[in-house]
Amino acid sequence: EEKEKKEERKEEKQQEGEKKERHRKKQSRMQKQEKGKKEDETYETNESKRQVKERMIRSTAACQVMGALAEAAPAFIDARDIAEFVFIALGRLLWVVPRSPRLLPSSSSPS
Repeated sequence: EEKEKKEERKEEKQQEGEKKERHRKKQSRMQKQEKGKKEDETYETNESKRQVKERMIRSTAACQVMGALAEAAPAFIDARDIAEFVFIALGRLLWVVPRSPRLLPSSSSPS
């Protein structure tokens, strides 16, 4: 009878050990998942910061182009043509495609 009790205790201890091992493995797996999520979030944050920086650089360049166009524009071109031209140049710089046909260059510019 004592042998049976010893065997039972031995089995219980072994089961306890297996249970602890499974729990440890599960915790380890969850920690790895959390670490992966954090790395993904860091990458996304850095990527969006980079995109914002690029957008700012492009808009600054667009402002410089607008200024140069305003200075270089001949006097006989009316303001509407200049505005359309600048808008299209801006659109190309900022990767915005004008959707409205009236925003495209007009063929009736004075000569």
